Amino acid sequence: MINLLLGLITLSILTYILTYIVRGELTISPLIGIMVGALHSRSDYEDATEHTVQVCVFIIAITLVWETPNG
Repeated sequence: MINLLLGLITLSILTYILTYIVRGELTISPLIGIMVGALHSRSDYEDATEHTVQVCVFIIAITLVWETPNG
């Protein structure tokens, strides 16, 4: 159990550092239930492209959203 908690804390810290690099928005939220998986979504708009990366590990969901300008 301690290894799982340390892994989640490490994943959260690495994601927090990545947030500063890409100048994005970080959301860490609890889940009701258990889920394991990852998601990457890309939405193209007229002036920018929005990227979303979400990682769910058991009871924690970590979501990172950032935009890159087009052109």
